[in-house]
Amino acid sequence: MNLTPRQRFLTAFEHREGDRVPIFDVPNNPALYRREFGKENYFLEGVPAVILAKKLGLDACMIPEGGYTALISKRRNWLDNSRFKDELGVEYRCSESSWPLAVPVSPSIKSRQDWEKIVLPDPREDWRIEQIRLAVKEAHRGEKDDIALIAGIRSAFAVMYISMGLEALSMALYEDPELVMEMSDRLCCFWTESAIRCSELGVDAVYIANDMGLNNSTIISPDSLRKFFLSQFKKQVQEIKETGVKVILHSCGNINAIMDDIVFSGVDAYNNIQVIAGMNIAEIKRKYGNKLTLIGNVDCTNIMTSPDPNIIEKAVMDTIRIASPGGGHILATDHSFHQGIPLENVDAFIRAGRRWGKYPIEIPDKV
Repeated sequence: MNLTPRQRFLTAFEHREGDRVPIFDVPNNPALYRREFGKENYFLEGVPAVILAKKLGLDACMIPEGGYTALISKRRNWLDNSRFKDELGVEYRCSESSWPLAVPVSPSIKSRQDWEKIVLPDPREDWRIEQIRLAVKEAHRGEKDDIALIAGIRSAFAVMYISMGLEALSMALYEDPELVMEMSDRLCCFWTESAIRCSELGVDAVYIANDMGLNNSTIISPDSLRKFFLSQFKKQVQEIKETGVKVILHSCGNINAIMDDIVFSGVDAYNNIQVIAGMNIAEIKRKYGNKLTLIGNVDCTNIMTSPDPNIIEKAVMDTIRIASPGGGHILATDHSFHQGIPLENVDAFIRAGRRWGKYPIEIPDKV
């Protein structure tokens, strides 16, 4: 059985074994573009991103919606050559190490008065999904190297702690909970509309980047997440799934305390299962593997930055051995191919995944 990369990726969501374990990650490193194309993809155009994914041997590619929080874009309100404001008025500063996102430096919403001045744009404007449209066309050519195309969007919690700042958001939870609820509702509706527009273009999945964890716990209490954000998130997920696309939650950090809620929301997959935050893929597979496709989780902080490629191969083998039998697993790092990872380690990771991920999984204890 020889599947196309796209078919292989989607088979994992059916919790069955294909020809091999799919491989996916987000290549957050301009050097990968320089190596393959001789130039960078500074504004993250869709076609070069898809071609890079194919060249690397990935089975899927993620392209963010044009208004994705912190995304470096030509459409931003640029203040100078390194700073811009987004649609909520948040100021960001670009840095080499943050690409393809910028670093928030000045939140814009401190009070209800600030929020009431915000006019949310139309989430269905064509420019917002133009790069996704082009990427779908490049990814789905009806050829044997077709890959899956994933649209990147946001949800309310991540947008709010960036646009308000964590301190102001935390104060609002107690001083003006109605404001938090209103913002959560409206922002989830906004990003749901954006996702539906992406689904109309023919994407295979929607990737909701909504970081909720720190290294040891959730960013705010699990009860506050449930009260103000997770019910709206569930509605967002369900409305997106009605279009027929798969829904992936991306959350860094330790979210063990809300994993039952994540499953209850109906998401199809969970990425990135961060090792240094205490997210154990074996335990998550045991508890939720029949309900969630798992995307991860080779440690990109310590393992992927190692000078020893044998360590990377062993980590890939261990992850596949734990998570891949029976399907329902997509091999990835526990964050991205970030700039701290040498390019040869990216190659070693993908090479090991292709070598050891063939079904049925037969990995010896020692190589």
